Amino acid sequence: MEDSLIAPLVFWAIYISGNSAALLLLWLCIRHPHVGRVGFSLFFAASCWLNISLATQMSWLYAKEAEFITVPYDLFLGKALGEITKPILWITAICQGLAAMAMMLKGKAFILGCWCGMVLCLALIPLGLRAAFPAPVVAALALYYLQRVPKHTYP
Repeated sequence: MEDSLIAPLVFWAIYISGNSAALLLLWLCIRHPHVGRVGFSLFFAASCWLNISLATQMSWLYAKEAEFITVPYDLFLGKALGEITKPILWITAICQGLAAMAMMLKGKAFILGCWCGMVLCLALIPLGLRAAFPAPVVAALALYYLQRVPKHTYP
C-alpha cells in the first residue's frame, strides 16, 4: 500500500470502518430489516453524492487509481474509458441514487432495487482492498437477506 494516494494509516482506518459498516448492515438486515433498509438507502445516497462529486471535480482520480489497482481495471478504466470516465461516473451515480430510492419503496420495485444494489456491490470485488474487500460481498449478502423479507413495506 506504499504506492497509495492516501497515507497507509488512513487507508486502513477507512478499510476497517468500511468492513465494520458492512457487517453492521448485514446484522441490521437480518435482525431489523426496516432499519437495514434505511441504512442502505443512506449508503447508496452517500455513494451517489460522492460519485457525482468525483464526476464533476476529480474524474482524473479514477484513471490515476486504475494504475495501482489491477491490470484489467487499468486497461478498462485508464485506457478503454479515457474521456468517457465522467459519463460512466454519472451513470453509476444515477444507479446508486435509484437504488437509494428503491430502498424506500415496496414490492417488486424494492426487490429490483436490492438486486441492482447487489450488482453494484459485486462489481467492486475486482478492486480488492481498495474497495475494502470483503465489504462489498458482505453488503451484497445483506441486500440478499433484505429482499427475502416477506413484508416489503416501509412502516
